[in-house]
Amino acid sequence: MGREEFRLLLILLFPDLFNPENFTFNLVDTLIYTIDLFLRR
Repeated sequence: MGREEFRLLLILLFPDLFNPENFTFNLVDTLIYTIDLFLRR
């Protein structure tokens, strides 16, 4: 995954990350998803 692709992924996920009700859950879920992407490549 290139730096630009990673930036686009973060931009797409930011609205969910900043949702106060689900902040912790979405942050952890996003980190797991991101790590999974890196491990597959």
